[in-house]
Amino acid sequence: MAYECLSLGGWITVAIGKSSIGVDIERINPDFPFQDVLAQSFSQEEQAYVAASADSRFAFYDVWTRKEALVKATAKGLDDDFQQVPALDGIHQISSDLIGAVGDWTVLSFPVSDAYPAAVAYRPMADMPKFYTLDKCIFYTTNL
Repeated sequence: MAYECLSLGGWITVAIGKSSIGVDIERINPDFPFQDVLAQSFSQEEQAYVAASADSRFAFYDVWTRKEALVKATAKGLDDDFQQVPALDGIHQISSDLIGAVGDWTVLSFPVSDAYPAAVAYRPMADMPKFYTLDKCIFYTTNL
């Protein structure tokens, strides 16, 4: 069993799977100059997708979370090959050297909220991932 947990902006995302799994969440920052990182981090096709989108800022974060979820799942991390990690919809053939893992992967985007896009990367399995929204009142803190 594998899991990944991260928190951002009061949100917690937890991904649990039977094998390697990665999750990423980002806050859409209206002041972040995302255009400055497109050429070094996104393929030509991904750059065109972002440019053609009705909401290019959201499209940037959507693609970014997909890429990060995949490199987290494979433990590859961000490196010089990040631009070559595919993140658009569809089936992609990629070298195991590129992501540090052999085999098939599925990457799904999901909204945590309007300002927090997220993505999960996992090995294909018989069941689709299940998404849960937990009521904040079930969490509490204590000083033990």
